[in-house]
Amino acid sequence: MKISLRKQIIVIFTSIVVIPLSILIYNSYRSISVEIQQSYVENNVQLLSLLNNRIDDYLKQLDQISLSLYSDLLFTQEYQATDNENWAYNLKIKKLMNIYLQRSETNSVLFYIPYSSEVYIINKSINASFSNAPNIEATSGYSRAMQTKGKYVLEPQHRLKNFNAEYQLNSSTPVFSINRIIQTYSKDYGLLSINYELTYLEKITKDIMHYSDEFAVLTNQSGSVIYQSDPSIRLDSAIINSIISGKALTGSFPTQSSSSDQLLVVYSKSDSSGNILLKTIRMKVLLAQASKSKNLNLMIGAALLCSLIGAIIVVSYRITAPLLKLERHIGLAGKGFFNIPIAVTSGDEIGRISVSYNRMLGQLDQLINEKYKLKLKNKSAELKALQAQINPHFIYNTLQAIGSVALEEGIKELEEMTIALSNMLRYSIKSAGMMVTLEDEINNSKDYLSIQKFRFEEKLVFRIEIADELRSIQIPKLILQPILENSVIHGIERKKTPSTIEIRCKALGEVLSITVGDDGVGMDSDKLAQIRTTLSRTDDEFAEGDSIGIANVYQRLRLLMGDQFEMNIRSESGKGTTVEMLIHVDDNIKKESRDHV
Repeated sequence: MKISLRKQIIVIFTSIVVIPLSILIYNSYRSISVEIQQSYVENNVQLLSLLNNRIDDYLKQLDQISLSLYSDLLFTQEYQATDNENWAYNLKIKKLMNIYLQRSETNSVLFYIPYSSEVYIINKSINASFSNAPNIEATSGYSRAMQTKGKYVLEPQHRLKNFNAEYQLNSSTPVFSINRIIQTYSKDYGLLSINYELTYLEKITKDIMHYSDEFAVLTNQSGSVIYQSDPSIRLDSAIINSIISGKALTGSFPTQSSSSDQLLVVYSKSDSSGNILLKTIRMKVLLAQASKSKNLNLMIGAALLCSLIGAIIVVSYRITAPLLKLERHIGLAGKGFFNIPIAVTSGDEIGRISVSYNRMLGQLDQLINEKYKLKLKNKSAELKALQAQINPHFIYNTLQAIGSVALEEGIKELEEMTIALSNMLRYSIKSAGMMVTLEDEINNSKDYLSIQKFRFEEKLVFRIEIADELRSIQIPKLILQPILENSVIHGIERKKTPSTIEIRCKALGEVLSITVGDDGVGMDSDKLAQIRTTLSRTDDEFAEGDSIGIANVYQRLRLLMGDQFEMNIRSESGKGTTVEMLIHVDDNIKKESRDHV
């Protein structure tokens, strides 16, 4: 399917705008997201570590409170010396009340004496003792405390259920407990259980909660929950287990909730108590600001894109309108109307082409009228037949004829240009195969550069260096001209000062080095990287669409030579571009190349 140049310009320039803009918006979103996430992790790891240390200090204070019973009760002279049961009872109540009042968040204090099955209860409703309370020994807190005599046991978050109603313990309020076996010199004296409400942990945890969607959890070293900011949320045990099994004391990782929401987990693990403090937050809440920025960029990009597309359409019409006009006149010239010149309305490249076309049209018309008008009339029938079968050989013969006329008429420049162009055409249509000698390829390059010399005059200088022993080496045909065209179009045309193109051929062992270099405008590193990436493409669509470019040369050499070929491109903005082709030319490789052809 043929696509007009106007549509190609619109599509290409729109793509040039859309693709980088899309990449820019995407990279901006990714960059902001990563920055927000990293900042969140860094800040919260530090906050969690500080808070975890604060919680460790808090638990140590609670431990010291539980130890105060030793100094306040069992080892006092008054208690050891008294035989008065009523006085001893009041002393116990007094000391347990002192423990109860040390912290405002204390829910209750229980002191159980196994040998008498007696329990002392201190809370805001009661301070009394009860006999016949062996059910205390059936609790998990009692059994765990007995297993770790001499140390306190932290009982994770629970409710004070399954106790006698007369104890007046509030079973609706969650608490955590500090349990300790109180020992005398000779025996286990009793179990001290201090139950604390979560108000203090809730208060200090609020200091690290910056988003309404955040969820904080404090667990002991085995993963049992001591406190969580939202009791209705059930934390996946796999998250806790992964932190327990890991060696890192702080860190973060993404995970997925039971409702398939993406979560970010940040944690701190105490190196002394082993307690784990973690926070979770939904990614979409954390990255909400990045999403807003992305949506704003998309709206700005859409508005910019619409404006640019409008400008591109206008520019494409301004560019293609003169070309369409030139195309129509060339079509008329092809039908024999040589006396209809193009009206030149601009001084740009298209205007200069139009001037040159009018000059060439006038010269062709003059030559035809003076020398071939009679022959054309006599051969009109033959020419009509040949017009249906016109091919490159006919064009070549015609150029030779024009060159002869130019020689007879003394038009030296037209003669030389015609000879050079006919040589190039003959070289391109020769049917001897895809392989030619290096000398033939160099001669074709000379013809091309000679034509460009007529165009640029003193602005273009070219030099060719080749050793005689390399001239007979077989190489693929037409690998230099596309590279020279790139040097002229992209390097020389854009430079205002005189420029030089050099072709150097030399042998490096069994490798032929062919270098094409210019001192034109060059290119920056991004453009160079883009070209190098383009060279790696191997799809058929690319090969068909870019058959005369550097990429086509690269692909053809790669197909013919395999890994016996290498192309290196070096360029620097403002200093020029160099393309080097390295081709293995030992006998085996040359034979393989011919067989492949």
